[in-house]
Amino acid sequence: MPDFSNLILEIHTVGYPSMGESIVTMLKDGKKVLFTVVTDSYRTDDCDEVTEIFHRNNDPAVDIFVWTHPDEDHSVGIEHLLDSFDSSHKATIYIPANINRDIMGNESARKAMDYLLKNYDSMQKYHLASRS
Repeated sequence: MPDFSNLILEIHTVGYPSMGESIVTMLKDGKKVLFTVVTDSYRTDDCDEVTEIFHRNNDPAVDIFVWTHPDEDHSVGIEHLLDSFDSSHKATIYIPANINRDIMGNESARKAMDYLLKNYDSMQKYHLASRS
């Protein structure tokens, strides 16, 4: 039987004073990051806690990025995050079903969608949630 006693699941829930959330989940073997999942993205010009979390953990790659919805406070910095920690564009990207650029109500979300469509193979990387 495998020994999982050194495995740690670290969850960082990031919130900013007026708006903006992100969740960083890391599976670690001791201090070594084995797998990362980032849910949503938000940063300001003078505060980027998600990047700081990655720096404190030796800059691991993003393995999965989940974009829950295209509101501004969940969309700012997606391009920066993925350029910084998935420059080879290998992460699996999850976006909501039926999301498209036409429904984006803010410029940050439109830019994020354009970036994802340009850099990730939508036929293989996007996993659209389906209604049952």
